[in-house]
Amino acid sequence: MNFKAIYFNGLNMISCNCADAVSIIDSAVEKNNKKIFFHVNIFNYYLINKKFPNFTTVFENFIMFFEGIGMKIGAALMGLGFNSDINGTDMYSLIFEKLSVNNKSCFLLGSDKSVIEKSVENLRGQYNELQISGFRNGFFKINEEEEIIDMINISKCDLLIIGMGASNELDFILRNYQKLNVKAIWCVGGLFDFISQRLPRAPKIIRRLRLEWLFRLTREPFRKFGRNSFIPLWFFFHVFKNIIYKNRDVKKMMPCKSDIEIF
Repeated sequence: MNFKAIYFNGLNMISCNCADAVSIIDSAVEKNNKKIFFHVNIFNYYLINKKFPNFTTVFENFIMFFEGIGMKIGAALMGLGFNSDINGTDMYSLIFEKLSVNNKSCFLLGSDKSVIEKSVENLRGQYNELQISGFRNGFFKINEEEEIIDMINISKCDLLIIGMGASNELDFILRNYQKLNVKAIWCVGGLFDFISQRLPRAPKIIRRLRLEWLFRLTREPFRKFGRNSFIPLWFFFHVFKNIIYKNRDVKKMMPCKSDIEIF
């Protein structure tokens, strides 16, 4: 595995390519240490700062993947270099191939009933050897969680994949992490919308130009407007404030010490 850790304003994030990210998750599944994998773009960075500032101290097993052109620009402006980032939508096919080859199972939790069912149908059609040990839509009340935890644990899945939106995912983990008998957890946001083909991916040329956010904004303008207007302004104000005050901690690169300590 080839990766580096970036210390970005108090958060340790991992920068690598999709293949190495898949290897990192696969290693966590093999070691059975219940790591939580979470992608940090500027929206999720905002969310962690505003709603979940103590999440990283509560969960030592919380691993953050560096994601998105906004984060890349912000890190470069703070003197951390122009780093590789990991898009969960780009890497999901590699994850399911790895699970299939290694005879590992997954449980899918998230989206509405039609989307999660279509996702399962598409995945089973594409990966013949993939073991989907269970699935459940992500619309439920807190008093239903015990039943859902039982479903996940009875399935004996290796990897729990949660796609309920970042805030709901972190809330769910905060309430239920100790009860979950899984080897690793991967938070994927709106991934099931793409697997089910409810939403199309941006054309490859747009993705290469790092403008997929703009494509998604045109598809869902009301839902994405705040996410692509106010939050980027907040983020870059946050970045420039740190640059102005010359915060040494923000500018420091923290190398990974070893696979054992991090994974």
